[in-house]
Amino acid sequence: MTMICHKIISLLVLFLGLVQAHMAQPQPSDHVGRTARRDNDKSVFMRAQIERVHSETAALRDALSRWDGTASDAAHIQAANAQLVTVVHDAASQIATSAQSPKLNIRSALRLKDPIRALVQLTDEVVEHFIAQKQRFEDVQLRSQVKAGLEATKEASLAMNKAVVGKMPRVGRKKAGKVGEAMKRIFDKGIKAF
Repeated sequence: MTMICHKIISLLVLFLGLVQAHMAQPQPSDHVGRTARRDNDKSVFMRAQIERVHSETAALRDALSRWDGTASDAAHIQAANAQLVTVVHDAASQIATSAQSPKLNIRSALRLKDPIRALVQLTDEVVEHFIAQKQRFEDVQLRSQVKAGLEATKEASLAMNKAVVGKMPRVGRKKAGKVGEAMKRIFDKGIKAF
C-alpha cells in the first residue's frame, strides 16, 4: 500500500510540476492580443490631431449658435474661425512632419474612419450654419469676412487632408483623397453662397 501511495504521490508531483511549467510560459490571450494590437496602433497621434480639429470646429459651431446677430458679437465667430485655421494648419504640419506620425498600416488607417467621418459631418453642419445666417452677416456687413474665413479654412483643411493622404497605405490613399474632395465641395458650397 505504501508503494502505491508513493507512486501516486510521485505522479501527482510530476503532474503539478508540468502544470507549473506550463503556467510559467507566456500564454496568448485575447486581452494580450488586443493590448499588443493597440500598442501597435500607428493612428493614435493622427487621431489626436483630428480630434483637436474636431474640437475647434465644434467651438466655431457653438459660436455661430450663440451669435446674437450684431457685428460686435460676430467677433467671437471670427476669433473661433481664426483659431480653427491655426489648429488645422498646425495639425497638418504635425501629421506631415512629426516623428510620432508614422506611415499607417491598413489596420491603423481603418481606425481613422469614424473620427474623419465625424469631422466631415461637423464641417458640413458648420458651413450650413453659415449659409443659413447669410442674411444676418450681410446685415452687419460681414459677408466678405465670412467668405475669407471659409476660404482660409478650406485651404487649411485641404493641406491637412494632403498630410493624411501622405501617411496612408497605398490601398487607402484613394479613399482618403475622396475625403479631401468632399471637404472641398462642402467649403465651395459655403464660399459660393457668400
